[in-house]
Amino acid sequence: MPSTRSGTTRRRFLAAAAAGGAASLAGCRALGDGRPTPGTDDSTEWPYPARDPQATAYAPDAAAPRQGVTERWAVEASRPTDRPVVAEGRVFLPGPEALHALDLTTGESVWSVGPGEGPWTNAPAVVDGTVYATFREPPGVLALDPSDGSERWRADLGPVSAPPVVSEDGRCYVGTRDGRVVALDAATGETAWTYDLFGEVVELTFRPPTLVVGTAAGEVYALYDSDGPRELWRRKVGGKVVALARVDGGDTLVSAFGGKLRRLANGAHTGSDRWANRDGGTAQGGIAVAEGLVFGGNGGGLTACGTREGDTEWTAPGDFRPGLAIAGDTVYAGREGEVVAFAHSGGIGVGGFAVGRERWSHEVSGTPLEGLAVADGAVVAATGGTEESESRTYVLDPA
Repeated sequence: MPSTRSGTTRRRFLAAAAAGGAASLAGCRALGDGRPTPGTDDSTEWPYPARDPQATAYAPDAAAPRQGVTERWAVEASRPTDRPVVAEGRVFLPGPEALHALDLTTGESVWSVGPGEGPWTNAPAVVDGTVYATFREPPGVLALDPSDGSERWRADLGPVSAPPVVSEDGRCYVGTRDGRVVALDAATGETAWTYDLFGEVVELTFRPPTLVVGTAAGEVYALYDSDGPRELWRRKVGGKVVALARVDGGDTLVSAFGGKLRRLANGAHTGSDRWANRDGGTAQGGIAVAEGLVFGGNGGGLTACGTREGDTEWTAPGDFRPGLAIAGDTVYAGREGEVVAFAHSGGIGVGGFAVGRERWSHEVSGTPLEGLAVADGAVVAATGGTEESESRTYVLDPA
């Protein structure tokens, strides 16, 4: 049985305190200082790869493990090609050959859909009882019934390179490998409009009425959709866009390959930097945003910085490239062989050490490659396996 390790021990704390002497507590964020509170809703879903169309990866009301976990189930499954999505009683797992649906309660395989040969699946969006599945090989987009995987419509757009977002007024937006953003009628799959960009589309976020798009060519576009697209602004960010998220006020958080996490302004200074964080580096697995802090992970560690000024608030060492998830007051991350839970606040610091920062860790087979999800009171992780073990998908309940 894989083990769960609780966070900081008293011995480690005392050793750090002795080494730090009378170190100052200034600048540290204490637990319970008005930041997020534990979630209580154990029936939430995770219907997008980063939870919502704004890509915040944050479920404020979701109940989730805070003090340790037990495995609801762990099953051998496809190696993930994107983040898991959880909705309609299913775990939707993108794989190289198909999109797989697993029963959320038991882990049993319910259905798999994979058009063509080796379609290489993106994470779907599950909205109003429809699974919007996109593939990096033709046909590109399928609308599926979540109960049995039956096809409702398809859109032959060629290779689709980014997960979709769906608006409340019935538009399904997708981005293609050849540099197009396509708006589809979410009910029928008919094309409403197409807009040409420079470079493969890799990220999409939507916060009404603006669609923000990131490309592999290192550009970010803001498009206003009013019976057709209108470009509001365009910004070069120096490298392939690897993560986007939207925050209150309409600003955009962006991380580009080889660059820093930055906040781009909305309004009068559209597209310009409000700030660029100098410490954390590229957020390789995505951005997570919750209550005044934005989190990003990479091979050098996990960084939390303030959304207002971009100053680093706290860090955790390790290889945290998989996408993060936040529920209530807890940040969930993946590293080699483990799923780890951190306090949103970063705990209480003494010198270079913090009490209560890491809440627990749980052993898994391999690394949660693409990222985590939180739903139904649990943490969901899909790993890539190891030389000795197969890829596995886990649902982790509170202990």
